[in-house]
Amino acid sequence: MMIKRFFNSSYTRAIRPCAKGKKGWLVLLPLFFVVTNTLMGQFKTVPLTNYYAVPTTPANAAKIADTPLTLPFFDDFAGVDKGMPDAKLWITPTNVWVNNTYSQTHPSVNMVSFDGLQANGSPYIFPKETNDSLMMQGRTDSLISKPIDLSSYSLRDSLYLSFYYQNTGLGEQPDPNDSLQVLFLNSRGQWNAVWTQKGKTPNPKFIQQFIPVKIADYLHGNFQFKFVAFGRLTGQFDTWNIDYVYFNKARTLKDTVLADAALRKEVSPLLKRYRSMPMKQLLANPTTAFADSISTDLITYSSRFNPKVQLKISNQAGTTLATQDITLDDFENKVEVRKLRVALPKVALSTSTTNSLKVKFQYLSLDGINTKLPNVLTANDTLSKTTVFEDYYAYDDGTAEAASYLSQGYGKVAVQFINNGKVDSVQAIRVAVAPALQNLAGKNTIVVVWDNDKGKPGKVLSQRQVVIQYPNKMNGFVEFDVRKEATYQIAEGVQQTAKTPIAVSDTFYVGYLQLSDDIPLKVGLDKNTVHYQLDATKKKAVYNTTFFSFGSEWVPDTDTNSAVKGSLMIRPVMGGKVEIIKVINQPLATESDLDAQLVLSPNPTSGLIQWNNPTLTTVEVLDFMGKTLWKEETRSQEVNLQSLNTGIYLLRLSNGQHSFVRKIAITH
Repeated sequence: MMIKRFFNSSYTRAIRPCAKGKKGWLVLLPLFFVVTNTLMGQFKTVPLTNYYAVPTTPANAAKIADTPLTLPFFDDFAGVDKGMPDAKLWITPTNVWVNNTYSQTHPSVNMVSFDGLQANGSPYIFPKETNDSLMMQGRTDSLISKPIDLSSYSLRDSLYLSFYYQNTGLGEQPDPNDSLQVLFLNSRGQWNAVWTQKGKTPNPKFIQQFIPVKIADYLHGNFQFKFVAFGRLTGQFDTWNIDYVYFNKARTLKDTVLADAALRKEVSPLLKRYRSMPMKQLLANPTTAFADSISTDLITYSSRFNPKVQLKISNQAGTTLATQDITLDDFENKVEVRKLRVALPKVALSTSTTNSLKVKFQYLSLDGINTKLPNVLTANDTLSKTTVFEDYYAYDDGTAEAASYLSQGYGKVAVQFINNGKVDSVQAIRVAVAPALQNLAGKNTIVVVWDNDKGKPGKVLSQRQVVIQYPNKMNGFVEFDVRKEATYQIAEGVQQTAKTPIAVSDTFYVGYLQLSDDIPLKVGLDKNTVHYQLDATKKKAVYNTTFFSFGSEWVPDTDTNSAVKGSLMIRPVMGGKVEIIKVINQPLATESDLDAQLVLSPNPTSGLIQWNNPTLTTVEVLDFMGKTLWKEETRSQEVNLQSLNTGIYLLRLSNGQHSFVRKIAITH
């Protein structure tokens, strides 16, 4: 097994028998665990923390609204786009997080997640690297309703609060001593626990829970209820997800189904291989870049719907580029999920009107038939996803559910990228550096660009030592420059220092070198996007994007039994121009000095070739008989020789004063 989850409670209990049996923290490594990991895994995952966010104050105290709410109270969190719950219903700010990615079985689009992080990604208590504060437990996230006026009700009105809950999802599993609670506020301002769920085995599906109002002391004008999680305070541990919160009168335990139809899962990627790519690469070959189909799913809780869904694709200006209607058979009178998958319509693209495309699924049948909850069930009828075409490639969806790192020190990690038919260059690597386990700020790592060698990383094209930083926001990236820096003679007695992007052909790799055993670099892991695709037998990878090495041999990370299914959040930034850093007066260099300094890359090449002397602006390609086959004037320090046949040629570069000849190989 090449990948292994790090959530191993027996390991942690073995190293800290007096501490909480918690998963995810590398403290001491017993011999049996070293042997096991050597045989079973190279990658591990840990929950995320953020050492550098500014802590926020959780909303622990109830705020009395000017006018209390009235029943019914309902929220499926569908009207929020990743962030705070609806301030009209809940006390905000709060440290829970509304999202659509922490589970794949939620009842409706979006859920609210509880863990050990505050709203800005900072843990409630900053962990010390190796002492007992790593195990600190207590009250973590909470979600408090706005006051609700129950003064006109009696116990005979059969008031019930219901909700769906799930532990773990795609987050970290709560331990048996962790819990999620519901509390009611009585007329004397006291919070009373009315329901507690301990952390047990993970819930693959959401469970619906009913809580009746049985005590008259809760029937007052400023009643509130709240959800409170208890677990570790030092990071993204002990995950609970909640959805479909519904509080109303005249309910029974049989009142389990709302007349609702809801879109749910994240819209599938618009692109076949990536979540994002540069526009110039998309335009080079749109047919091969776009996915064949686009999908989500629709769930209904009633048979009283004639399901009809519309797919719409628009550009960043809101102009509709394509639409398609989807009509489904009537639903039966039960909870039912229908997968929505349609062929992707053709869209017109141009660099002047399109730098992003928005895919929107909209359920067209109205939910107004629900007489109990008029006009509140329409927010989950729309689900959209925007694909950005800027200057980078991305496999990930922009949200990390965990962090990943190599289980052994002094290794290498590489992620494969394939240009879409147009040669290009790399100027930087963006990494979602994950704050987990140790504080690595100020320490060094090495970022690398490799060329391709028969489907694995090959020759190093660029290797730069950089200082590790952390993003300044949750799910942020840090950009590391990989351009080559060199000094050139540009005139008599004058030199300039410039940074030049790294030329890459069809397939290339970016990644990093892990320099230490005890402080491995942690990278965000998107668990919703797998990094390899298996064939029909589920045993052989059709393609793979992630490789690791602890020596000279690169190994594809394609273990089908691995628990680390996801994509490392590493993105190459493409394109860029030569940047002049400084100009200095120097003694005149000889022609032999300039010849020794000249570097061409890549060589061999499939077309694009670059050089590091900006004064060389005349380019000629000759055969070995001295015949000129191609000539061009350029100031971009690159040319595309893709039109030439496969073979060996002579490349002559000159600036009017000096001329240099190199042998180049073109391969297609």
